[in-house]
Amino acid sequence: MEFKIKKHIFEERRKECTTDTQYIFMLSGYYWAERQFRGTSNMVILDAACGTGYGSNYLAEKGYKVIGIDISPKAINFAIKKYKKTNLTFLIMDCRNLNFPDSMFDAVISQDTIEHISEDKKFLEEIVRVLKPSGKAIIFTPYSKTHTEKPLNPFHVREYSYESFKNLLQVYFSDVKIYGRKFGKELREVENEFNKIRK
Repeated sequence: MEFKIKKHIFEERRKECTTDTQYIFMLSGYYWAERQFRGTSNMVILDAACGTGYGSNYLAEKGYKVIGIDISPKAINFAIKKYKKTNLTFLIMDCRNLNFPDSMFDAVISQDTIEHISEDKKFLEEIVRVLKPSGKAIIFTPYSKTHTEKPLNPFHVREYSYESFKNLLQVYFSDVKIYGRKFGKELREVENEFNKIRK
């Protein structure tokens, strides 16, 4: 997914790059998710909209069986070539129509995807369907002070407020916890320096 601003191209599906603060920020979500799974063996995890696959690869390195899916053939082909593990699989698939049996996964993680999907309810229905009854869903989305159907990002169909996101999730999940995530001081300083270079 790409969009152009003043002749610069911003790639939504980032590749592994240790000097890309957005990559570091996204990878931190996988670090946090893995800490929630820790101590549970033989887990099967779905990474829904895995992009170029670095997060799926991180979870596989921790010993989990991981299936990463994305609607982009380009992203999945990149992931297949770059990350090769016996407990890691990548598939081209639409998150709104998961080609998996009911109750297959112990956990589903999805980072910054739901705001791109017009059928957000269908997306959540599919997550619930493929999760085991005791499974966990970890869903990241950008925070908006107010719920909006016309966000500034041209690829977001909506952005959720705390209240609208919690209300939506409570329709599908009996136990909902919402956490915040933001750049730490050091990463924010680095990003500000990069912004000067980008300008």
